Amino acid sequence: MTGQPNKREILQKILDDIEPGWSIRKPPAANPCDLECLCIFVKLEENSYKEARVDINNFLFQSRHLDRIKEFVLHAIRNAKTIQ
Repeated sequence: MTGQPNKREILQKILDDIEPGWSIRKPPAANPCDLECLCIFVKLEENSYKEARVDINNFLFQSRHLDRIKEFVLHAIRNAKTIQ
């Protein structure tokens, strides 16, 4: 998958800017350039964790539309579900 952007790297920087403590479950570490649009973020809390899911079009990563990606990530973590 040469030429594909490292989505994990881009997403982690955005997550850290918005709200530290979030980590990326998908795209997986073994395939940071995963072509699937689904992104999953998790944040561990004391007795539970939050999970956020969002589809982000690969075009946004390829064209480096970081502001648009950030909007999607922000919306996803604001609407994250708490899982016991």
